[in-house]
Amino acid sequence: QRLTMFSTDRQGEVKWWEMMPQEMSGKCPVDGPPSLLARMQSPLHRRVLCVEVCHAKRLVICADQNGSIMAFRYRAGREDPVASDLELTIMMRHHHAKLAVSLLRMNEAGDLVSGGRDGK
Repeated sequence: QRLTMFSTDRQGEVKWWEMMPQEMSGKCPVDGPPSLLARMQSPLHRRVLCVEVCHAKRLVICADQNGSIMAFRYRAGREDPVASDLELTIMMRHHHAKLAVSLLRMNEAGDLVSGGRDGK
């Protein structure tokens, strides 16, 4: 089973990484270097604080420090070893006023739940 992780930078770039975990018997639980699956860039160039993946709709959903939520679509065959830039599909600018989004979660019904410093 593969382990996926995301990293972000100050200018709103998000990188989607994949790693192959080892058995937990060794000192390092990851076997080999991570592979870069995809890159995403916030059009607002603000630091992304939360990331959630909706596999049913093939979306990577991100939220930033300025209250915006955005979604990027990935291809079904994302096992391709060549990293790609994902296309912005949905943009909800300042959905949480201009305050940081601190929570993104998909519930069991497939709905996205977000929470921010605006208390909503």
